[in-house]
Amino acid sequence: MIGDTQIDMTMAKAAGMDRIGVTMGVHNAQQLNKLSPVATVDNYLQLQQVLLG
Repeated sequence: MIGDTQIDMTMAKAAGMDRIGVTMGVHNAQQLNKLSPVATVDNYLQLQQVLLG
């Protein structure tokens, strides 16, 4: 799951899904990281790098 809110991260965590937080939306990295995403990114280039590993 890729999301920009704590709600996105909470839903993905409850479903047992990996999650990536993106700070280009509602919540900042500190808020997203509270829910232990596999990564938190600040822009689309970083997102691409995480997805393509």
